[in-house]
Amino acid sequence: MNIVRVSALLSLFIVALSVSSCCKKKVYCTSQSVDFAFTGFPRSVARTFVLKKLAVGAEWDQVIEEASFVYNGSRQVSTIREDTLYFSEFTTTGNIRSITAGNDWLIYFPSSGKIFLINDIAEQERRYEMVRCGDYETSCTRAIDGFGINQRWQIGGFAFIAEGKF
Repeated sequence: MNIVRVSALLSLFIVALSVSSCCKKKVYCTSQSVDFAFTGFPRSVARTFVLKKLAVGAEWDQVIEEASFVYNGSRQVSTIREDTLYFSEFTTTGNIRSITAGNDWLIYFPSSGKIFLINDIAEQERRYEMVRCGDYETSCTRAIDGFGINQRWQIGGFAFIAEGKF
């Protein structure tokens, strides 16, 4: 009888262990986007810009994809303080919606010829998170640790691109 009990308990333990291992799944992390704002630029310069996607380390003329952006916000032009226009206030008809790791990026102002190179985007190593099988709410994001703008390092995932700063 003891052997039967031990075997039943062992079988129950194995079943419980296998069921509990099914109750976890991987949620793969998405990349956070680099966010930025233009500050101190004349509205005539910052009103439109072109965002160009490049391979890491590629020459500036080796563009993978590009999109034009136009300011679509309602912010009034100020003569008292510097204008600050956030990336989220721009619209595009192109396919590029954000700046992410894995590429170099150029911000080009056609009206002034100014160019800003965004590169060396460093993000957290976290690739996935383990969650319960029935969990459909949890999401996972790899945060930006830092990136370069015209060879000047920025900490975090946001930068004010200021007239004359870079």
